Amino acid sequence: MKKILVVDDDPTYVKTVSESLTNAGYSVLEAFDGQEGLVAAEKETPDLIMLDLAMPKMGGIDFLKMLHQDPDINKIPVII
Repeated sequence: MKKILVVDDDPTYVKTVSESLTNAGYSVLEAFDGQEGLVAAEKETPDLIMLDLAMPKMGGIDFLKMLHQDPDINKIPVII
C-alpha cells in the first residue's frame, strides 16, 4: 500500500484529505507543521508528500530545504 504524508497546520483540511486518500486505498500519515513532517518523512519514508507552505515552527519552504539535504528522503515527490 502506498503511503502519503499530509503536512498542513489546518486540522480540518488534514482530516478531509486523509479520509479521501484512505477511502481511495492509500495509507496516510499526518503532520501539523514542518518539523513533525520532517520527522515523519525520515521515519516512514512515504511515497508522496502533500505540503502546505505557510505553517508554524517550520514552513513549507524550510521543510523542502531540509528534505533535499537528506539523501535518504530527498527523492520523495512533493505536491505543494
